Amino acid sequence: MDDDELLFEVVTSLGFTVRCFRNYWAFIVGEKHPALIGHEDAVRTTLTDPDEIRRSKRDPNVFLFYRG
Repeated sequence: MDDDELLFEVVTSLGFTVRCFRNYWAFIVGEKHPALIGHEDAVRTTLTDPDEIRRSKRDPNVFLFYRG
């Protein structure tokens, strides 16, 4: 399996495309959010059908998607 292989691609509810590659997902679950291991489907759903979207306080170009 190629680390640069596309894991998923979705169009967000805001209309932009998010692509997540296996190597970046490994970083996310290994370093930042270990609780997301095995929850790729929930992440895709959150991006396409969020309950709430907030703009990051640290970076105004980043959106944070939330789902119950």
